[in-house]
Amino acid sequence: MIRMIVCCDMMGNIGKDNDLLFHIPQDMQFFRETTLNHVVLMGYKTYLSLDSKPLPKRKNIVLAEKEKHHLIQPHDNLIVTDNLDGIIGECLGNGEEVFIIGGAFVYNDTLSKDMIDEALITFVPTVVENVDASIHIELLAQRFRHAEKIKDFIDEKLNKTVSIWRFSKH
Repeated sequence: MIRMIVCCDMMGNIGKDNDLLFHIPQDMQFFRETTLNHVVLMGYKTYLSLDSKPLPKRKNIVLAEKEKHHLIQPHDNLIVTDNLDGIIGECLGNGEEVFIIGGAFVYNDTLSKDMIDEALITFVPTVVENVDASIHIELLAQRFRHAEKIKDFIDEKLNKTVSIWRFSKH
């Protein structure tokens, strides 16, 4: 199964200047617990935003153009590739669950290719202006038939009720 996991505002905005728009402890905990011991697939800039270190206790896959491969230090739990279809096929063939964790290009590319089976989305009830990374929220709405709220929680820093939703095709 291929899932995307993301936190966004109500317009699908996810980042600015290669950083997340929101750093919400409950969402970070949900991300950690959900992706632990699974495959996480990310783009090159997302990997750089993690201080160029793979996430622990996960198989990390970085999509990067061949000319950038030498810029990434080897690690035991890290694979660098430029072949999205090939690596997804390999992971699924091994029975692994794959979580797409960003950035915007990888989210939108996998959504447009209809590769995502399920989306786990944390919605923050606000709209952030002047962003440079967004997911195509209207494409997301087209791809998935069912929506289920997983949980609500209050983020005290934002003083807002944040919701985590599961979107699926069946």
